[in-house]
Amino acid sequence: MLQQFKEGLKKFHIQYQHHYIWLILLLATANRFTGLMKRDFWYDEAFTGVAVKEKFWDMITMTINDVHPPFYYIVLKAFAFFFNYSVFGIRLFSAIFGVAAIWALYLLAKEMFNEKVALYAALVATISPFAIQYSQEARMYMMLVFFILIGAYFFVKSLQLKRKKYFFLWGLFTGLSMLTHYMGIIFSAVYILVFVAWRIFEIDWSGVDGVFEKAKFSLKKFLPTKEILLGYGVAFLVFLPWLKMFVHHISMKGSNLSWVKKASLGDIVVNIQMFLFGTPLGEMSSGMPQPNELFGIAHISIRMLIAMLFGIGIVYLMRKEKKEKVVSLLLFSTGFMFIIYVLSATLSDQQYFVARYLLPAAYFIFIFIGLWLSRLRSFGEPLSGGGCSSGLMSFLKIGDRAAGAIKSGGTTRR
Repeated sequence: MLQQFKEGLKKFHIQYQHHYIWLILLLATANRFTGLMKRDFWYDEAFTGVAVKEKFWDMITMTINDVHPPFYYIVLKAFAFFFNYSVFGIRLFSAIFGVAAIWALYLLAKEMFNEKVALYAALVATISPFAIQYSQEARMYMMLVFFILIGAYFFVKSLQLKRKKYFFLWGLFTGLSMLTHYMGIIFSAVYILVFVAWRIFEIDWSGVDGVFEKAKFSLKKFLPTKEILLGYGVAFLVFLPWLKMFVHHISMKGSNLSWVKKASLGDIVVNIQMFLFGTPLGEMSSGMPQPNELFGIAHISIRMLIAMLFGIGIVYLMRKEKKEKVVSLLLFSTGFMFIIYVLSATLSDQQYFVARYLLPAAYFIFIFIGLWLSRLRSFGEPLSGGGCSSGLMSFLKIGDRAAGAIKSGGTTRR
């Protein structure tokens, strides 16, 4: 009887597994659309609300003074018009992109690995308190995440299929991410690193003899292809109308970032902790808040555990998965954060290491977690029967507990 039940459950899973993503998106919609009116605008959200109510060119002038590109405000202004520029309507825009980001994450993870990994990653992102929080704020961060994820999807697809149309679409969405937030410009540098890493593991050295020949062969492989240049060219053309204002903003030398404290290398692990368990609303501690407490466990203990598991996970996955894909995932996540850290450490007047600016990296961390969860049963079958399900349920409980820790906060500068 029990065996028949298991076989029936397995058949059900095989038949309907392609529909699981819709259940996840439904859950994402519920926890992002609920509570949009629970708290007042904080400072930056208030700026958004005021800006989109202005006449178009007055709004553009405000964005110039706020050192942000205009695309988010332009699209939001058109959307919020139908809601009379209410708090609900303005935040709903971010919530929609929050759900769309889950869909883009699913597509990317499925393209890089498989549907099982994609479903796990999408579910982890769906219950992440940090992702939920910024899906409910009237700022451009979820729009940025969506454009980066869908751009990365087309980039990975282009690397695998070598088709120009995918390089073009990658360039288009990369350009839109740059017009949404300047983090899109910095993230665009990661693609060339991923391209090089991908090529390194693709190299077939058979038939290549001699040091000179190998060096020549390697250089040819690592140089950007016409397709890569096409994608970057498209991104540049999309961003070109705003280029003059970008140069103007750079010349301001971080005057609007004086509230950001200097970053340390350990903040990368702190950010991963925040991505998983969220932060208290309304408290940002000069841009780098403390994550939500988890069952009263000391933060340092959680960070040590995260660093250890992350390291073990990398070593394990490098042995089990295609190396170019694991390395690409690391470059998209921790590589991006490391670039931001280096910029912040070397440019004293340009401090960019702010948790919400790094939100795109969180979604690649979610793919890493999804990949790890999908392989839990490989560790000597420690979780018999529903191995991966049991592991995921444990994570769900932790995520729900962390989400419950988020309370309505004040309007402290964030």
